[in-house]
Formats: sequence, C-alpha cells, structure tokens
Amino acid sequence: MKMHIRADILYPLYFAELCKMLPKRAPFIFKSIARKNRDNDLGWKCFGEPAFNLYAAATYKKRAIMAGILAPAPAVQRYHMIRSASQNDVDRLLFDKIGEKPFWGLPPGGKVEEQVIFLRYHVDVGDKSDWPTQHEWLRDRLVALYDVFTGFL
Repeated sequence: MKMHIRADILYPLYFAELCKMLPKRAPFIFKSIARKNRDNDLGWKCFGEPAFNLYAAATYKKRAIMAGILAPAPAVQRYHMIRSASQNDVDRLLFDKIGEKPFWGLPPGGKVEEQVIFLRYHVDVGDKSDWPTQHEWLRDRLVALYDVFTGFL
C-alpha cells in the first residue's frame, strides 16, 4: 500500500517499524536509540569509541535506504587507521556474513564525515507493504556492521 503522507510523519513510522525488528541482545545497543538527527535517519552510539555511530537512513525522494557506520570529524584519524590496516579484513568478514562488500569513503556531497555504508536504490519507503523487505535488508546489514566493527573499534 503506497502511502502519500508528509515526510515528518512517514519517517518516524518507518523507523518505529524498523526498531521492532532489531535485536534486543546485550550488548547490542539497538534497544536504546541515542540520537535522531533528522527525520530520515536514526543513529546509535554503540561502540566503545563514542565518535563512531551506527546508522540507518531512508530517503523517499532518492528512492534509497542505507545502513552504515559514520565517523564524524573527531574519529576520522581512527577511521583512516582502521581503513588502511583492516579494510580487506572488514570487507571479507562482511562479505562472508551478507554476501556484499560495503562502500568506504566520504558520503555524497560530504565534507567532514567518513563512512562505511551499504546502499540500496530503487526502493519506495512510501510503500508500507514493502517495509518488511526493506527493514530485513537494513537489519541484516546493521547487525553485520555491528558484529564486524565491534572487533576493530
């Protein structure tokens, strides 16, 4: 069922449904959302290093969903250390878990933050009947990112 509602209503509904699917196992911190910086994404501070955030994003206009790890300015040096020393290991571990390798680098149009992301295009976040498929895709990548990066952070 395609929803034609405002973004400020759509995204909170979308992410509330996603949160119901996320694991509640300790020390997995998905159960306590630490930040919500815009309507179209959620982030969790769930690593020992406070500057690294796990996040999920959705955009109706670009027809895309994303799961990733964000390294804001205070963590960029540590991000580059991990990338230069361990990118192949991270890629291999993530590929073994979900059959995909992530994209590493600056976000499109980004200037300050680095990220490791999985991006899926051609999705309609306004189609509530497709939410379970979209949320399963996000959940699988968030869990894999958390499990793999916990060993590097």
